[in-house]
Amino acid sequence: MTHQECGVEFTLPAGWKQEEGQQHLMVNPEDGTMVVFFITPGEEGVDAAGDAIEKIITEVVQEPEIEGEGEETNINGMEAFSFNGKGKSEGKDVIFSVDFIKAKKPLIVLALGEQDGVAKHAAEVDALAGSLKPIAGSDAPADEPADEEGKQE
Repeated sequence: MTHQECGVEFTLPAGWKQEEGQQHLMVNPEDGTMVVFFITPGEEGVDAAGDAIEKIITEVVQEPEIEGEGEETNINGMEAFSFNGKGKSEGKDVIFSVDFIKAKKPLIVLALGEQDGVAKHAAEVDALAGSLKPIAGSDAPADEPADEEGKQE
């Protein structure tokens, strides 16, 4: 699958379904025990991404608690900031992870589910995350050259 606006592509795990919204793509396994959102925060850019992440989390998760400080990381050649948390969604205890990815345009990836559902699909989520990479030939983030050597296959 490709997200042209953000300049990224990924492989959807077998048996997962997708649903597109105006500023998001939602994918989840058939059993519905978890969901992964790919969200574009709009034209505000990186500066407004923190506000966008907070808004998205509070729309989906009640009583969210962020665990730790988060960390700067690299996802297949793209700079990212990641953190985890827990809370409630539809009255159930859930865990979530958020990756803010500096792609062609900012991309927020929110994975959410009950602990058992997340554990059940961990290998599929890891494969999805491992497949997430810049589209060949897409523009690099603002004023930064693409790092071909840093990409993982």
